[in-house]
Amino acid sequence: MLEEFPTNPEIFARLLEDLTSFARQEKRRTENVEQRVRETEQGKVKTYDAKRRAQNVINAKAAGLRLHPERSRFVSDVWSKVLVYACIKHGHASEASTIAVEALDQVLWAIQPLNDLADVEKRDRSRVALVTSLRADMEMVNLPEDEIADHAENVLRHLTEISVHDRAYLEASNPQERIQTELEVIPEVVLAAGVDDVDEAPPPAAEALLLRIAERTWFELGPDTPHIRCKLATILNDGKRFIFVNRKGMKVAERNRAELGKELLAGSTTILDDNQIFDKALQAVIGNLREMRQQSIPAVHQR
Repeated sequence: MLEEFPTNPEIFARLLEDLTSFARQEKRRTENVEQRVRETEQGKVKTYDAKRRAQNVINAKAAGLRLHPERSRFVSDVWSKVLVYACIKHGHASEASTIAVEALDQVLWAIQPLNDLADVEKRDRSRVALVTSLRADMEMVNLPEDEIADHAENVLRHLTEISVHDRAYLEASNPQERIQTELEVIPEVVLAAGVDDVDEAPPPAAEALLLRIAERTWFELGPDTPHIRCKLATILNDGKRFIFVNRKGMKVAERNRAELGKELLAGSTTILDDNQIFDKALQAVIGNLREMRQQSIPAVHQR
C-alpha cells in the first residue's frame, strides 16, 4: 500500500477485496474445523450414554447369575458392544435396541443350567439358530472374523455340554448335586465410558452467569497464566460440559459446569464482549506498528 498509493489510488479497493476474500476463506476453514470438534465431542457424549445404558441393562439382567466365566466375559465384553451399537445407531428406544435386549435375554436363558427337560429340548432345537444369530450380530459390530469364529464355537460347545449335564441331572432317578464347579456369579459390569459425567453443582452465585452463556461466546480462560483466549464451541450433557476452541477452530480446553462457575466467580476466567475483542486486537496492531516504526528510525538516520 505504501509503495503503490501515490501512483495508484485504487490500491485500497483491491487490497480490501483481497482481505475480504482471505477473511472468508479463513472463516470457512475455521467453521469446518470447529464443526468437526463439535461432532467429535457430541459423539463422545452419545457413546458414553450408550455404554451407560448397556451397562445398566446387563447389570439388571445378568448380575448375580451363576455362569461359566467364559460366557460371563462374552456377555460383558462382546454382547455389550451389540447393545451399544444399537443404541448409538438407532437410539435407545428403537426397535433395534429392543431386539438387542431380547437377544440378551435369550442368550442368558440358554447359557445357564435349566430345570425342565422341555426347556432343555427347546434349547437343543434352537442352539444352531441362536449361534447363527450371534454371529450376525458380532459381524454387525465389526469384530474380527477369527474372534467371531472363536466366540461362536465356544458358545455352541458350551450349549452342547450344558445340555448333557442338565439331562444327566434331570433324568437321574437319584440325581446328584448339579455340577457347578466351573460356574461363578457374574459380578456387576462396568464399561469404560471415556467421558466423565460430573454432577457436581456450581456455586449458587454462578448459576445466573452460567445460564446467560451462549455458544460462540469468547472467553479469556484461566486459571493458568497467560490466559487462553477462546470461543465456546458447544455445551453438552444438558449444560454440564463446555468445549472451547481457539480462533482456528481447534479444541483447546473443556470445563464442567462446576469448574467454569468457580472460575467465573473467582475472576480467573472472564467473558469477553465483541468490543473488548476488537479493542484488544486494535491495540495489538497499533503496538506492532509502533515497534516497526521505532526499528526503522535508526536505519533512516544512518542513511
